Formats: sequence, structure tokens, C-alpha cells
Amino acid sequence: MKDSKNFADFKTEAAKLLTTLNERHLRTEFDTAKATSVGTANALRAIADGAKFMRYKATQDSRTRPYHASLHNQVFDMSQPGWQRLLPPLGWGCRCHVVYEDAANGPVTSYEEAEQKLGPDEVARLTKDGFLLDRVDKKALFSQKQSYLNGLQDPEQIAFKIGKMQASDQGQLPWAQIDKSGFDALDTSTGKTAADARADFVARATNDAASYTDYTGRPLFLPKTNLEEHLLDKYTRASQNRQGIYFQLDDIVSDPDEVYFFDYYKQNQPTPVSSYTYLKFYNDDVLLTVVEFDKELPQTIKTWYKVDKDKIDSRRKGLLIHKK
Repeated sequence: MKDSKNFADFKTEAAKLLTTLNERHLRTEFDTAKATSVGTANALRAIADGAKFMRYKATQDSRTRPYHASLHNQVFDMSQPGWQRLLPPLGWGCRCHVVYEDAANGPVTSYEEAEQKLGPDEVARLTKDGFLLDRVDKKALFSQKQSYLNGLQDPEQIAFKIGKMQASDQGQLPWAQIDKSGFDALDTSTGKTAADARADFVARATNDAASYTDYTGRPLFLPKTNLEEHLLDKYTRASQNRQGIYFQLDDIVSDPDEVYFFDYYKQNQPTPVSSYTYLKFYNDDVLLTVVEFDKELPQTIKTWYKVDKDKIDSRRKGLLIHKK
């Protein structure tokens, strides 16, 4: 979001993560984020300018929601706690705004009275959807429990860093407890050699990159340099068998059991790299493929391997974006 100059940029970035896009919902996300950032910035400027009171202004027309109308023209003392939680937007598509005043010019409403006007059901819904937050003092535009993260267990207790989220944080069973009766046995083509992998690569490659298609229809690319790195002697031993697992890449990315997304920073690189972990479950094993995407590279297959049994759950990390 922070790198998007307009809605078109935001839509392009979102398309890298989402299988399908609902443009109306996406536009709502974008407009809400924009309104939130502008409203928070204006509040910080008003504080710096010495404003004492905030007056809530609802758009008074046939589309105005009743709970917005209930707050229209209510004045809040900025020296008292709670006014920050009432900064618009208060809900998706909110068109309200506030004005800042040096004097009250009328009765002053407390935050507790504002909650009573909204009603307990509306307060609960707004809180669940990530509104009614103090974005001013905390200087944070988004909550750790936005509506699209409500599947997390005890979201208030999770320090929301996507790269550190585990499958268990998102309600997934540990590998040891998953019913594996429906999974196929793993055949990693142990008879295949590095020469076999190279021959297959040459047959499907264009401009030194082989193309694949993942479960979303997204094109992925394996550069020749990455293939050769995985065909070094240390990786072609029986314990690694990367040349054999190479022949499973189509299956892993086109029919994964889980896919996780997260950002991470490379050394001396100011912007994060988006990374996808594709996991394919078998009756006694898990194969893993990592795909990266940044502004300089297309969706690039970076690595693939069989996960050690004692490390399977630790590799199921990031934001779960696909579950078979």
C-alpha cells in the first residue's frame, strides 16, 4: 500500500498476491486506507497547531448511516481520552470528516457517551473490522486484527509480523496431527541424474529460463543459474536429490496443499522482497518450493527441497493464502 501512488498501482500490487480480484472490495480497501492516513495526518497537524476541540461531521443525505448521523455535530475535548478513536473513517465507505476548533461552542460529548450513541452492537462490529482505534498516539494506521485477519487465534496476543506467523497461529493442525491417509506416496525420481534435469530444462526453456504455471494460473520462471546451483555435487547426493525433486516442480506449484506469503529484507536492500512458500504434502514427506517477486524480477523459483521431518512445521510460516 505504501508504495502505491494511486489505485491502479495498488491494484497491480494486490494482483501479485490474490488469485482473483473483486475491484469493488479492492477500491474500498484503497479508499479506506487513504482516508485513514489523511485523517490521521490532519489530526497530528491540528494538535501541532494547538486545536482544543474536534467536531464530528457526518454527510447528511439519504445514504448516511444512522450511527454516523448520531455523531453529527458532536464536539469532543481533545484533552480527554477517546476522541482519537472517533476519527473517520468509521467503517467501510465512510464519508464523514471532522473539523478542529479552539473553543467548544456548545455541549461537549465524552467518548463513553459516543459509544452509547453508537450502541454496543455497532461498537463491537467497528472494533472487529479494525476501526475505533487510536491512530494518533500510536501513530499506526492499521490494527493487528483487521477484518481479513480475524481467522488468527487470539489476534491481540500476536505481534503481527507476517514472516513470523506460524500455521498454528492461523488454526492449522501440526504436521504430526494431519490425516495423511489421502496423500500420495512420494516418488522423487531417485533414478534421475543432473544430466536428466538439464536435458528437461533445455527442452522447456526460453532465453535460459523454464516456465511453470502455479495453482492460480500465475506464470513462474526458473532461471538456468538457479537450476545449476541446485545441481552442484552437494545437492545431487542421495540425501538431497535436488535433481530428482526438480521433476516434481510442476506438481508442487500447480497443486500445492498450502501456500504462505511473507516479505523479507535482503542485505543492503531498502525495500522488501515478496516471497511465496509452496508446500506439497505426501503421506510421509513434504516438498517445498520458494518463489520470490520484487520490482526487478518476475516470479522466480529460487529453491526446492524435501523438508526434514523435524522442520516441517517451522517451514509452514507466513500468511496462509492458499489451503487445499
